[in-house]
Order: sequence, then structure tokens, then C-alpha cells
Amino acid sequence: MTMDADTPIAELENWTRNYFELLGVMPEDQELLMVSPDTPVADALAKMHEHGYSQLPVSPDDKTAIGVFSYETYSQAVLAHARKASKNKPFDPQSLTVSDCMRPKTRTANVNDPFNDWFEDLDRQGFILVTAHGRVQAIVTPTDVRRYLYEVASPYVLVADCEFALRAIIRHLISADTIAECARTCLAEEYATDKVPTQLEAMTLSAYARIITDGRWNHFDRVFGTNRDNTRSRLTKLVQIRNKLFHHRGDVSPIEYEDLVSDREWLRAKVASLPRGDKPR
Repeated sequence: MTMDADTPIAELENWTRNYFELLGVMPEDQELLMVSPDTPVADALAKMHEHGYSQLPVSPDDKTAIGVFSYETYSQAVLAHARKASKNKPFDPQSLTVSDCMRPKTRTANVNDPFNDWFEDLDRQGFILVTAHGRVQAIVTPTDVRRYLYEVASPYVLVADCEFALRAIIRHLISADTIAECARTCLAEEYATDKVPTQLEAMTLSAYARIITDGRWNHFDRVFGTNRDNTRSRLTKLVQIRNKLFHHRGDVSPIEYEDLVSDREWLRAKVASLPRGDKPR
């Protein structure tokens, strides 16, 4: 692929768009529904119930929003009208229309706004309307933001958990002197002689995998089993996913994410099986 001078700038802009703007938070499968101001509240409530929504934008033209109708705004309107009712002037909630119950138009966000700029609005009203070129594109709720942040952060947390598990296994089974000896043997090709890391905290996930599979395997086979090649293959794949993730070489695929979850469970099981009471060798 030919790279021109603007390519790095385009990559940065794409990163920003994907990870910091509301465009990335908007639910991809959301079916945007709107109601007109003259819609009977019974019809609006039925539509919300059918689709599992808590609020709907109010629009006279299915493009621009002039307000929001929600369970909350409906309840407030019913209470307000009920207080004014009397025996001579009874109140029927079914007589209300959406315009009687909607919240007048609040601030609207743009798809390119940083999503953290809208935290206060999300806390206060439970949603924000997201627009582009004057048209409503989506409703974003706190749940959408939480789900988005979880999806972005969870692969990193899974990798970290795997690293901590490998570190615990190594430290439990071999002594600090043996760790240093294995590092000088296994990592010599990657570092100058006086630069080889000898403490686990200074090593990478790749170094942990090398120490386990290329170092003193006889210390680790009682935890990982006798098939060294299987362990090496699994840890190599874990390292590859980790490097792809931390060096931003594309998104982690669903299969790779499942592998991370599986590896985390696998390594946690290995930690749980560590022999208790034995001194590191």
C-alpha cells in the first residue's frame, strides 16, 4: 500500500472517530423511532413497550426533534393534569397527546462530539439525542456508553489478567535466581548481554512464554502437562493477539476475543492448580 504524507493524519483522525466520538458509541443496530406531537399517548407508550425503549424523539417531520417523550415525562404530565382535575372536570390520561407530555427540546449532540463532553447530560436526563446535518441519528443512553467502554477496555483487561496469571505461575514454581538464569538463556538473542531483564516485572508477555516453554520446562510440566508444543502454540497465539491489540494493528476479532476469554480461564485454572507448600526451585 502506498502511503502519502497525509496517511498518518488520516489514521489518527480515524482512531479519534472510532474511540472518542459519539459516532463510536451509537448502537449500530438501533432502530430509531420517532413520534409526532399529535400522537395519542397510548400509541406512543405501546410503541415504546413493543421496542423496549424508554424514550422517543418527538418530530413533526421525522427529521428534526422538537422534544422527547418518555415514561418519565408522561408520568409528570399525568400528575400535573390530575392535580387540576375535579368532579366537574375529570381527567382522562388517555386524552393526552405526545405534545402534552413531552420534554421541550434539550441540547442535541453531534456525532463527532467527544462522548465525555455529554456525561452531565446523560446523568441528568438519562439520554442524549445525537444528530448529523440537522437530523436525529440516534439516542444514546448511559447503558450504551457503559457497553461501549466495556467492549473497548475488556480485551486489555483480559490480556493483563493473563500476564498476571503467568507471572504468578512462574514466580510460584521457580526461584528468583532460576528466573534470572532462564532469562539470560532464553532472551539472549533479543537483548544485549547486560540488558537482559531478570525480574518478571521488567519482562514482556512474550518473555514469560519463552521462559515457560524454552527454559526449564521440567519445572512447568506439572502445571501445564507434558505437551510442551501445545502450551507453546497457545501462548504464542496469546502473544500475537496482545501485540496486535497494544500496537493498534486492527481491532480484535470476535474469535480472538473468545480466545482471550478462554486463555484467561485456562491460566486461572493453572494458577488454582499450583501445588501449595512447595518452595520455588
